[in-house]
Amino acid sequence: MAHGRASATSALRAMHATASVRFFDMARRHCSSPRVKTEDRRIGHKAELVSQNRRKEVGRIVEHYGMPDAKPGAASARQPLAPIPGAAVVFGIAALLTIVIAWPVVRAPTQMIYGREIAGRHYDAYTVIEQFGNALPARGLGAQAATDVAGWLLARMLPAVAAYNVMVLLTFPLTAAATYLLARYLLASHGPAALAAMFFTFAPLRLVHAAYHPHIVQTQWLPLYLLSLFALIDRPTWWRATGVAASCAGLTLSNYYGGLIGAVITPVAIAAYSIARRSALRSVLIATATVAALAVIGVVVVATATTFLHERPAVAFDIGDIGRFSARWWAFFVPPVDQPLVGDVGARALARAGEPTAIVEEQVSLSYGLMALAMFAIVAASIKWRLTPRWRPVVAVAAIGAFAWFVSLGPLTGSCATSGWAPACLLYGVVPTFRSYARFAFAVHLSVAIAAAAGVVMLNRFRIGRVAAAALVAFAAVEYLPLPWRAHDVLPTAGHRWVSDQPVAGSVFDCVSINQSLASVPTLMHRPVSFLSAAQPTCADPRLGKKLAMLGYGYVVVRRGAGASEPPSPAAKLSQIAEFPDSKVFAVASDRGGIAVVTTYGFYPYEHEGSDWWEWMTSRGVWAIESTFATPVSASLQLRLVSLGAPRRLALELDGQPAGQVEIPTSIGPATAGPWTLLPGRHVLTFTASGEPYRPSDHGSTDNRPLTVMFKSDERWLRSPTDVGASAVRPATGFAR
Repeated sequence: MAHGRASATSALRAMHATASVRFFDMARRHCSSPRVKTEDRRIGHKAELVSQNRRKEVGRIVEHYGMPDAKPGAASARQPLAPIPGAAVVFGIAALLTIVIAWPVVRAPTQMIYGREIAGRHYDAYTVIEQFGNALPARGLGAQAATDVAGWLLARMLPAVAAYNVMVLLTFPLTAAATYLLARYLLASHGPAALAAMFFTFAPLRLVHAAYHPHIVQTQWLPLYLLSLFALIDRPTWWRATGVAASCAGLTLSNYYGGLIGAVITPVAIAAYSIARRSALRSVLIATATVAALAVIGVVVVATATTFLHERPAVAFDIGDIGRFSARWWAFFVPPVDQPLVGDVGARALARAGEPTAIVEEQVSLSYGLMALAMFAIVAASIKWRLTPRWRPVVAVAAIGAFAWFVSLGPLTGSCATSGWAPACLLYGVVPTFRSYARFAFAVHLSVAIAAAAGVVMLNRFRIGRVAAAALVAFAAVEYLPLPWRAHDVLPTAGHRWVSDQPVAGSVFDCVSINQSLASVPTLMHRPVSFLSAAQPTCADPRLGKKLAMLGYGYVVVRRGAGASEPPSPAAKLSQIAEFPDSKVFAVASDRGGIAVVTTYGFYPYEHEGSDWWEWMTSRGVWAIESTFATPVSASLQLRLVSLGAPRRLALELDGQPAGQVEIPTSIGPATAGPWTLLPGRHVLTFTASGEPYRPSDHGSTDNRPLTVMFKSDERWLRSPTDVGASAVRPATGFAR
């Protein structure tokens, strides 16, 4: 309260002094006219001396307390913007910049999302998109209501991908406006506050997380929380306490890491700011009691409204992850990997340090230009601590940033086993669901941006200082350059996008193993998609085309690159129809009536020489076959087989019933089994070879596999329609399509 009265008094003194200066300036200009008398000239000289003295007084007052904003509507060409209109201007500028840097997303909001995937495709963003499109909003421990519910509501009006883009891109102007309000409150200057807003909003840390973590980039709540907390300390009122509660709820419910960061830095923020402002003890106690009450409410809600306490062991991360997902101290001083000019330097530094899995968390790079400005402001504010109270909050902000930096480092030895005293390790004992303490760097970047803005104000008082400030700001802009455009398709390859754009419906077979990052691809493509699995472990299968044709697939997407699984060339029922730098697309010929081998067990992977493909069987092999005919059929199986080591007898069972046997010589030859009457559906055909398996390693080879019979890949089903009779084989059970 005392500080508020002092600020009001200083404002009145500054405005009174400014009015006096303007009056004497008018008198001086009038008395300088050649038409005035000699006596008037002497009066003008006295007015000049008084004007100079008044100017010095104004300078001392402004330096000590800061220039107050003029009244709304005052006729002055240099009248500063009030905080709310200033925030609106900053919001608009940030929105325009966001449109520029995310132009591909603006052009295709249902196909593209912002950011460059520097760590490859990750599931976080796509899972959130899928949740936005669900019938109900996300629930459970992972649900972060302020973001998830808002995105889900948007997805009732927009496609899920477009709703996701709105939620991510809107954080840029919102963060800029919130940071502006905080910096304006602390610095009482429009231009530098706008600079702080832009540098925090478009910091590399935010840009890289925008590509992966839609919750983490809801950073507008952090400056709003600090602003409401500082305002409560300065002048406690019920409205300001309500503002702290609202911003704290937004900070926590938008992303849980934001809540963790706010909770950890709050004690330091209260202490540092109270010392800087020399706040009354009553104000400090009210602010402390307010945040303590909010903390108690939060704990009660977690304990009663969620199952966290019961599920805690299941959702806890391994303590070894704390060191891996904490920031490296040197990572703050190397360029971000997607910086267009020197990004390779940062990439090489991370590669040498062996940081491939946590590369996103290590994108904490600070601008050297901003660090220089911030350091100047901190040193100057410390030196003038007694003389210029206006700059004391800069030191408080620096203390908050320094503490957040220390927490972000995690265990300095890389392990909580040897650095258990580290704040991150201590926090793990309370909240083991958090591991990425490198994200405390958001508070570091916010502190540096505000301190750097203060440095601009301080340097702007001198001619050479203005030049230095302009040079450092320009250098920082190059360091944080958010161009060229950073956007990527929500689908994994150009082949997927091409198939998704085709009007012809049809299921897709993707020649890659399923993982979390691909689980949402069927939803994003709006058509069924299957992946490699135990039932179909490879696309290098000469039966693949027949199998997919029988099952009604329309397309096969094959990735390019080393180790890619690709169908044989040529392959029955498959024809390449599109090719892209990262993928190929094959069309599957329609063939809904027939019999095909769907899955095999007990066989080794295919081998081939040119177009000749074969597979070796162990002592017992199984085929899952499917008849897609609408009526029962009588079918025989024609094979080409070779027995290894000695002639063998191959006994067959169809759906658990004896189905004949064939003699296999040691040279390639045809063999026919059947006929059998098959009903439509899935059946199981089992082969059992007589004799002991043959191990080539027993005869000088390096192949240690136990082998019996070679099956060539060109089997044929000879079939004709038949009526259902007593000998008809009914579909087997227990094999899912």
